[in-house]
Amino acid sequence: DAMRADAAAVGIGIDLEYETEAPSLAPEPALYETCYVTSHKAQCRAGAFSADGQLVATGSFDASIKILDVDRMLAKSATPADVAAQETTQQNMETHPVIRTLYDHLEVSVWFKAS
Repeated sequence: DAMRADAAAVGIGIDLEYETEAPSLAPEPALYETCYVTSHKAQCRAGAFSADGQLVATGSFDASIKILDVDRMLAKSATPADVAAQETTQQNMETHPVIRTLYDHLEVSVWFKAS
């Protein structure tokens, strides 16, 4: 019985050294359709870029996470103010950089594997 308990304990947690080459099944970020646009309701306290630099995730004190398309952010910031003021709501949503919003991320659990 002691051997069973030891064997079960070895697999507990997340193997942070495991690497996979599995291809992503998600479509390219540019193919996502923006349906709803919102900004953080509180201070943005964290941010991180994807490995390829195409996406940035921001975390806010309001417990929301936003995933943004960097190319859309650059295009939006390069739009002259007089042109941006004439955009319809739909046109504004199509060029808005937010592609995903996640809510209620107050708790984070991370398990480390003992080496």
